[in-house]
Amino acid sequence: MAATVHYLDEYFNMANWTLEFEHIPGSHTGELIATCVGAVVSRWGLWKGNCTVLLRDGASNAVLAVNILGVYRILCIPHVLHLVAAVPLTTIVDCSARWSSSLDMLARLIQLKSAFENFFEYLATTDGKKEFPQLRLACPKPTNWLTIDWLMERVVPFALATRKFSGDTYPTLSLAYLFLRSVRNEMEKPNLLDGKVGLVIEQLQELCGQA
Repeated sequence: MAATVHYLDEYFNMANWTLEFEHIPGSHTGELIATCVGAVVSRWGLWKGNCTVLLRDGASNAVLAVNILGVYRILCIPHVLHLVAAVPLTTIVDCSARWSSSLDMLARLIQLKSAFENFFEYLATTDGKKEFPQLRLACPKPTNWLTIDWLMERVVPFALATRKFSGDTYPTLSLAYLFLRSVRNEMEKPNLLDGKVGLVIEQLQELCGQA
């Protein structure tokens, strides 16, 4: 568990510190989390009455913990955006705890597209079969790259909003409505895939020709 504190100094400048990291063994129950947070507050001599708000995620144990502590709390909006974007990407996300890692991974795939294609061309050669005799991989098809391109367009608004919400040098709560509305508007664009229709038709024709 990581405990951070955010506050305004005597000159009304925003400041923040990471107080400490604490290992929590066993099941992370709400009661245990509340005990650990209370211990951190006690060790640092913080007065609970000065705690304006406690930021938590949407997990049931976090909800129970802040209820036990009896402090005002709000839900972490970037965490919600991460969960919304991650649901349809669970089959390709390799670091579910890292926010916006899906976008970074997809962007890296696009960047390495030519390297992938060259590698699979090499696998088909005599030298390639000799060097990788046990390797059984299929080269990504144009439809796969189309899917990655489409996913990137879908994930970018979530990633941008998450990064804005993760700032610590400016107030972020007041930006919630603006960025959530922006994400919704991007998701509702009717022409989001217009630029890909030609490639989709081309791939469908190719598949029909092979049938």
